[in-house]
Amino acid sequence: MPEGGWPLPGPIPSSYYSREALPRSSGLARARDRLASWVSLRASWLERLRLPQFSRRQRLVAAVAAAAIVLLGAVIGLATHGSPSAGRATALGPRHPQAADIAPAPTVYAQTPVPITPTPSPTRAPTALPVVFINAPLSTERGEQVTVRVRTTAHTACTITIGYPSAPALSPDESGADGVAAWTWQVRKNAPRGTWPLAVTCGSSTASTQITIG
Repeated sequence: MPEGGWPLPGPIPSSYYSREALPRSSGLARARDRLASWVSLRASWLERLRLPQFSRRQRLVAAVAAAAIVLLGAVIGLATHGSPSAGRATALGPRHPQAADIAPAPTVYAQTPVPITPTPSPTRAPTALPVVFINAPLSTERGEQVTVRVRTTAHTACTITIGYPSAPALSPDESGADGVAAWTWQVRKNAPRGTWPLAVTCGSSTASTQITIG
C-alpha cells in the first residue's frame, strides 16, 4: 500500500518486493561490517594460540603417562585410607553378638522308654498218637493176675474199661515219657468164662481189644 493509504490500481508487480527494489538499510550494513571484523580478529587469535603439532608416538607416550599417574594415585589413596569396610570396623569397634543373633537352643524332651513286650511264639501242640496195645489180646484163668499195656502220646491221661461182669473199676493212669501206660488187676475166681471186650482211651484216641477168661 503506498504512502497515504490509498490502494494502487491493478496487481502489484513482483519487482516491487525484490532486493533491488528495497532500500538498503544503514543498520544492516553496520552489523555485517562488525561480524566481518570479529571473524578476522578471532582468526588472528587462533593463529597466535596455535598449539604445536605432536606426532602419534608422542601422543601415545603422553596417554600412557597419564594412565600411570591415575593408577598410582588410586593405589596411594587405597593404601592411605584403607578399605571403607575396614575403616568402618575400626571406627565402630568389634561387633559383639546380640541376643537376637543367637539362635535359641532346641528344646530336648525326655523320652519315656516304651517297654517292648516280646510276642510269644505259638506253642505247637504235640501230635496225638493213636493208642496201641502192647500185649493184647489178653488170655487168663480165674483167680490169676493180669496186666495190660498200651503205648500212646507221652504224658497223657488214659482210662480203661473192662467188659466182663464183676470186673474191677481201675483208676486212670498217665503215660510216661516213653508213652506207655499199664494196668494190673486180679481176676476173681467166680468171674464168668468167655471172651470180653476191653477198651483204653488216651486223650482223644481210643483202642479196643479182647480179654479171654478160661
